[in-house]
Amino acid sequence: MKIEELNIPGVVRFSGDLSGPSIVILGGVHGDEPCGVFAVEKLRSLLATGERILTRGTLTLITANLEALAHNKRFMETNLNRLFKDNSGATHSSEVRRAEELKPLLANTDFVLDLHSTSQPSPAFIVCEAGDRSFAEMLGIKWVVTGWAALDPALEGDTCTWANKHGAQAVTLECGQHTDPDAPLVAFSTAMRALSGLGMIETPIVKEQVEPPQFLALYHAHILSQRGFVYARSFRGFDPIAEGEIIGTDANGDHRAPRASRIVFPADPTTITLNTELFMLGYEI
Repeated sequence: MKIEELNIPGVVRFSGDLSGPSIVILGGVHGDEPCGVFAVEKLRSLLATGERILTRGTLTLITANLEALAHNKRFMETNLNRLFKDNSGATHSSEVRRAEELKPLLANTDFVLDLHSTSQPSPAFIVCEAGDRSFAEMLGIKWVVTGWAALDPALEGDTCTWANKHGAQAVTLECGQHTDPDAPLVAFSTAMRALSGLGMIETPIVKEQVEPPQFLALYHAHILSQRGFVYARSFRGFDPIAEGEIIGTDANGDHRAPRASRIVFPADPTTITLNTELFMLGYEI
């Protein structure tokens, strides 16, 4: 196995002795989400010390938004996970420069696993597109959410859509709430499951049984356009919502679920940035 320190801060690559797939695993795209950084650093340590051996293919580990992580902030100037596109249209910032450094790595790999967490309580879930389902299904996560890329133009520029555009299978794993003590273990165990499922790393003789996931199709993103939104009740990620149920109210009146749904990514309307997503709705497939 070969270890290669790329000339990019926060990036290291491991290559197995045998040919095989390439995968990028990254954490810390948002600086207030530590679980992915834990998984990346633990993987790096295990492989660097020889406690685990990458036998096939190449693994690139990325600690993404170094400056935001140092300040425990979601981002410094611009959401890094909206800058992975041909023309970000953003002003020059540390996140713009970082996206330009990382874009070639995500555009030249077979698989991407991007590790995140949520601001509000939620079970772990995967966000991916239909073409990524075979990769998602090997990861052992109950909920798999599809339909992100076509949901709203305001969501463009994420890591996985960029990787998809260049031919990779790519999934985002939301490991639970930022402060959930189990989130780092979810991130690490799923990263190991990805490497094992792709046949890239030595595994125990008895393989883990992975249950088929439940799929949810996103159909609506509520963008916070004004202050004053108040939820009708306290929501956790994946809470069921009845058709016609009031989700919340603002100056424009009540916002109701148009069909029986589950709520995804419910955020605090008093803390998120205007013109960003407050919550999403999806239906079970």
